[in-house]
Amino acid sequence: MKFKEAFKKFKKSKVGKIFFTILFTSLFLLIYSLILAIFVDRVILEKYVGSRKTTEVPYLAGLRVEESIKILSEKKLKWNVVGSGKYVWKTEPPSGMLVKEGRIIHLYLSDNPRGETP
Repeated sequence: MKFKEAFKKFKKSKVGKIFFTILFTSLFLLIYSLILAIFVDRVILEKYVGSRKTTEVPYLAGLRVEESIKILSEKKLKWNVVGSGKYVWKTEPPSGMLVKEGRIIHLYLSDNPRGETP
């Protein structure tokens, strides 16, 4: 019985009221933060980050520019042509790398169809 009486007395005291106010406020904020974090992770991030699929950068060295652009379009990748020439000698990011759909692939061009540096 002494514990119950002491607890009731503590609960009614000024220090007890402040303690329980801080305790319940902290619990509320913790639960609210967890719900918000789950919402952000499951809904918002999924919409902006997780919705794009990954694809592999194709090997394009030695191919004509038009042919390379067609292949990139089929893989839902964007491109940027660097230099002049009829053939691709290098891509950045390199072939074989996994990238998200919509990523820009830089096509470095050459007049040499063997894909050597101009």
